[in-house]
Amino acid sequence: MVDTPVRVRPARRTDAAAIARLAGELARHVEDPDPGLSPERVVALGFGPRAMARYLVATREGTVIGMAAWGTHVDLHMNLPTVYLSDLAVDGAARGSGAGRALLAAMARIALERGAVLRWELWQGNTSALAFYQACGAIGLGEDVAAMGLDGDALEDMAKG
Repeated sequence: MVDTPVRVRPARRTDAAAIARLAGELARHVEDPDPGLSPERVVALGFGPRAMARYLVATREGTVIGMAAWGTHVDLHMNLPTVYLSDLAVDGAARGSGAGRALLAAMARIALERGAVLRWELWQGNTSALAFYQACGAIGLGEDVAAMGLDGDALEDMAKG
C-alpha cells in the first residue's frame, strides 16, 4: 500500500479543534502546562478583524495531522523582516510522516514570498525537535539576546503609564 501524501494548506475555521488539540499535545511534549486553548480561542486569535496569528495545517486523507502557527515581525534597526513560527506540532502518531517537514517547507516559502527570514524559538530540552530542525538545515543563531516580556500585573501596570 502506498502512503497517501501529506498536504499543507491555510487553516480554516473548521480546523480550530484540531489546532487546539495539537497545541495542547505540543505543550505536554515540552512539559509545559496545558494551555487550555479552546477552538473558539483559536478562531478568535487567527480569524477575523482582530486576528493576531495565522495557521497552516498538514493533512493526510483530509484529516489534520499537523499545524503551524505564525506571524510577522520587523526589526527596523536591523532591516530584518521576519516570519516568526510560534508553534509547529505534528500528531504523535503521524511523526515521521513528512508532515513536519512539509509544514516547515511551506513556512520557508511564505518567508521567501515576503522577502523575509524565518525564525523560531526552541526549548533546549526538546531534543527531538532540535534534531528535526537540524536535519532540515536549521542552525542555532547564537544571538546574544535575552527573551523578555510583560504579562499579568506587570503588563497591566505598564499599560497605565
